[in-house]
Amino acid sequence: MKTRTIFWIVLLSCLGFVLLSGIQLFDLARNFTLKADEHHKPEKNLPALKADMGKNAYAQDKTTNGENTVAVNSDKEESKGANSGETVSTESVAEYMKYLREKELEIQKKEQALKEREKILRELEKDLNTKLAHLEELQKSIEAFNRQQEQLANERLDTLVKIYVTMKPKDAAALLEKLDDDLVTQIISRMSTDQAAKIIASMDIKKAARITQKLTEKKEPLAR
Repeated sequence: MKTRTIFWIVLLSCLGFVLLSGIQLFDLARNFTLKADEHHKPEKNLPALKADMGKNAYAQDKTTNGENTVAVNSDKEESKGANSGETVSTESVAEYMKYLREKELEIQKKEQALKEREKILRELEKDLNTKLAHLEELQKSIEAFNRQQEQLANERLDTLVKIYVTMKPKDAAALLEKLDDDLVTQIISRMSTDQAAKIIASMDIKKAARITQKLTEKKEPLAR
């Protein structure tokens, strides 16, 4: 008995749940049908559609205008940037050309100064060559003069030698003792050995010793 009661209670609960669920499903289906009918009625939905279309068109126009504005502004910015770039580029080229002209003028000045220095150096070199040529001529003249003087000195010595050899050795020695030792040595060295020996033997002993010493130092031997 108790078991049947529980069974009926459970069965009734299940039927109530099923009935309630069916009612809820019916309400949902009806609401869906009503909404579908509303969407399929053009007269009723025309104002809303027009409003939506107007909003969409306005939004699209606004977007288009915004894009156009952005595009125009972008073009302006690009044009401005391009003009600015052209201006900067032109100024840079002008400054660079100015720098090149200044450098060219500086190089020209240096080249001119270098040419002037080269001209001065050529003039100095020419003057130096002239002076060197003059010095060479002067040296040649001096050498010729020295040779001439040496020749004259030799001629005078030869004349003196001839004079002393014609004298007596004692007289020649007396005269030679009064002369310079170097000159006496040159005269004696040009005499023959016999003549020189006789004159030296007639000289003062000290004078004779000095003359003899100088004769031994001479590289050239006495005349024969």
